[in-house]
Amino acid sequence: MLAVLISAACGPSGTRYFTLLVPKAPAATGPKTRFILQIEHFDAPDLLRDSRIIYYTSPTQLRYYQRDRWVSEPGEILSELALKYFAETELFQQVYPYPAPTPADYTLRGRVFDFAGIAYGKNDLGKAGEARLGLELDLIATEQNKVVWSARLTDTEPAQKNNVQGIVNAMNAAAERLFQQAYGGISQAVESNASQKQDHAH
Repeated sequence: MLAVLISAACGPSGTRYFTLLVPKAPAATGPKTRFILQIEHFDAPDLLRDSRIIYYTSPTQLRYYQRDRWVSEPGEILSELALKYFAETELFQQVYPYPAPTPADYTLRGRVFDFAGIAYGKNDLGKAGEARLGLELDLIATEQNKVVWSARLTDTEPAQKNNVQGIVNAMNAAAERLFQQAYGGISQAVESNASQKQDHAH
């Protein structure tokens, strides 16, 4: 399992900051298509427009860790991860944050709907503590403004320890799994489009 990526130095208030590792991309040997991708800043409900780390103490009650925070709100963290991850896959010729400096063939739009720790019950390891991540993604053919791939992805990963560090480590694993799933669907959609364009060219 991945270890937590970064824990920033504590500030004067004793606040600790955490972020997520860029998920490991599949091996690439060069751009698989000539398409350009732009990635929008991922949206999130009001609850998740906050850098404080959330954890649920029951299915209906949640709390914030007051001195443990993400380096930015979840929508920004995950859209930045998507930008770096898809650049590393080399599925696209270029990957830019929205708006791209050149016309983009595709736009990736996302919405985070879950990004929290679970501090009750027992996980698959027989211990309390899990991380739960939920992300909706739409891949849009920019010129036609048409959705060519869409998914609602969720993952819950057990934490080795029932504390903030355990939640962050588990969230890393959840993010990697979700981006791998997204890559599978997105690569199939764009590579199919690339093949169709080649056929039309002939």
